[in-house]
Amino acid sequence: MQTLSTKPLSRIKTKGQTTVPKEIRSQIGLIEGDVLEWAVEGIKVTIMPKRLIDAAPIP
Repeated sequence: MQTLSTKPLSRIKTKGQTTVPKEIRSQIGLIEGDVLEWAVEGIKVTIMPKRLIDAAPIP
């Protein structure tokens, strides 16, 4: 018996691009321009949002 996935899905486009599903973006507060870090362990891929800080000294 085959079960349907209830997890959001996305497709990889011709240039390797994919879209983070809206419900995921909303749930973790991702907005346009955010940076994502990718990690691979075997066949498992983990994507983590990264908050970058300006490296310039604060006056």
